[in-house]
Parts: sequence; C-alpha cells; structure tokens
Amino acid sequence: KKPSLSVRSIELFSPHISYSGIPGSHRESPVEGASADSLSTKGLAGVFDSFSIGSLYVADGSVAYSHWPDNYKETWNVLGVYAEISDMELVPAPGQESRALSGSSVTAKADNISRTYKNDAVTMIIGGISASTSAGTLSVASFRILPHYPKDKYAATVHDHSDWTEVKFKGISASGVDYSKLQNDKTFRADSLYVKDGSIESYKNRQIAQASRIKPMLYETVWNLSMGLDIPHVHADQMYIRYDELAESADEPGMVDFKAIKMDVTGLTNRPENPKQTYRIDARGMLMGKGRIRRVMDLPAAAGNDFFKVSARMGDMELAAMNPTTEPLGNLKIESGRMTSAEVMISGTSVKADARTTITYEDLKISLLRS
Repeated sequence: KKPSLSVRSIELFSPHISYSGIPGSHRESPVEGASADSLSTKGLAGVFDSFSIGSLYVADGSVAYSHWPDNYKETWNVLGVYAEISDMELVPAPGQESRALSGSSVTAKADNISRTYKNDAVTMIIGGISASTSAGTLSVASFRILPHYPKDKYAATVHDHSDWTEVKFKGISASGVDYSKLQNDKTFRADSLYVKDGSIESYKNRQIAQASRIKPMLYETVWNLSMGLDIPHVHADQMYIRYDELAESADEPGMVDFKAIKMDVTGLTNRPENPKQTYRIDARGMLMGKGRIRRVMDLPAAAGNDFFKVSARMGDMELAAMNPTTEPLGNLKIESGRMTSAEVMISGTSVKADARTTITYEDLKISLLRS
C-alpha cells in the first residue's frame, strides 16, 4: 500500500522559481532526465495514496520562465506573488492516472505578469491581477500588448503573418467565476465580465511582402480557443479602435477609427448545449468621431454551424470626415457631401455571404487625386 502524507501548514517567503529552456527542444523538462508527468500531480498520485496540506501561504514570490515553442523564444516573468490556499488535497481515484490538487479556498494575486514572445518582438503585461475562489471573482488592474518595433518597421522585422497591434485595457473584472469548472473542465465560466477604458490599434504595411493566408472569422477564433468559454454577459465601456493601412504605392497610411464604443455581448460560449445556439455582439460608437454607428452580430457558438448575421446602421454624418481613409487608400478626396443614413445587412458563412447596402446622401462632390 502506498503511504499517505499530511502537512499542517507551509509558509514560503520570497520564493523564486527560475527555468530556462534550450532552443530547439520541443519537450523541455525542468529537471534533467525527469518527465513532465513525474513533476505533476500524476507523479504525486503514483507515490502517495493521499496527499494533503492544511494551509499554504506564499508571500512576495516570483517566477522567471523561458522556453522556445516552434523555435521562437518566449519568456514569462511573474512578480509580487501572494497566495493563501486552505485544505489542499489530492485523492487518487481508482482507474484514473492522476487527480489535480485542489483547495477549499484559494486567494491569489500578483503585482505583475509579463510574457515576451516572437523572439522579443511583443510583450504582454498584466498588472494587478487578483482572484478568489470563495468570492468567485477575478480582476485585472491593467492589460497591455506592446510591440517592441515601430509600426512601419514591425512587418519587416518580425517576418510572420501578424500586423503591428497594440492593446491597452485599464480594467477587467469578472464575477460569479466557477473555478471548479475551470479546473475540472478547462472552461472559464462567469456570470459577467466587465472591460473598461480600452484601446486596440492595428497597422497593416502592404509594402512588405507577406505570405498569403486565410484569416479565420471571429467566431472561428472563439471556437478554436484552448479553453471553453461560458459568459452570459460581457460589457465593455469607453473603447477605442483604430486601423491604419499603408498601401503598396502610398506615402502615407489610410486610417479609420471608432471612438466612445460601448459593447454588450450576450450568451458568449464555445461549449453550447444546442448546436444551433448563437451569441450576440451589440456595439455602438462614433465613426471618425463624427457619425454614430451601431453594429449587431449574431454569431454561431457551435463549431460546424457556420451561419452568421451582421447588421450596421449609421445616422447623419459629414462625409469629408472619411478623407483620412479615402485619400491615402483610394486617391479620392470628398470635397463636400452629407450622409443622412446608411444600412448594411450581411448573412452567410465563412465561404459565401449575401450583402445589402443602402446609403442616402446629398450634395456629394468627389475629386480624383493624382497617383
């Protein structure tokens, strides 16, 4: 019979864990000659019949970890780790290879988590993250994705399919988080998720040759996430989105942006009970700071149901506000004109879709610019 191990309490002050992988090694192990399984709860289950810790306390911990997935360097650094875990337990079940360690109550936070990837081209930074299993909460004070190269140099330096993209959020919070579902089913389940004061800016440089590829639809990206999602309500407030594109023969990039965006997502999931289930994204904002726009998307939640519907409506807008887009990208200057309304309806699949566009305008005057 295997032995049992019970520990009343463990306290760790300023612990530091460091690991550096080797380039070209696809199955890296932190210990020479040891498999990943032997360092996991599967290994504990193989040694002990039962394993428990009454309480675990960690203060001011840190982690430095680097590896080379697909021969691209990736580095993680975690600072200011604090954690309190009660009643940790591992009870192997008959017929199962491993069981996960779990605690009746877990409270954890970290001052800063950073991930640098694509051979030091991009860094993701999470500031002030905290989680509580008893309260069912998760909060992040700030979230950023920051490219290390300027917009016009990024594509030539990184040499992959991606465009220069910068993401900044000042606050993310979730309530009603079911941490047991996250642990047991690899599904993030929460009653609601709130995002505030965010911006997403992207730059496309068409003067740099890139291999052609088919970009997945938004809902296909959600399907292919490594974990399940089940969030009945997501609300985002005061968002900003900007897209710049430098055409092949242009000197300056064209630009389009959306300000003061408010967005509600209802029924977001990629693990639906009904194969025909959909979720809705309802976003309102200002196009180029001048025209009110509302966009509603009904997207398929289940892989295999490839049918979507999108509608967009706009009100009154002076069309000269679109010159930052039309001049660099279309060699067209809008001298005058006012749009009184616009409506776009799209329905279909990732392969084929039907669209109907209706625009009413008056006094439109356009000049063709010299190329």
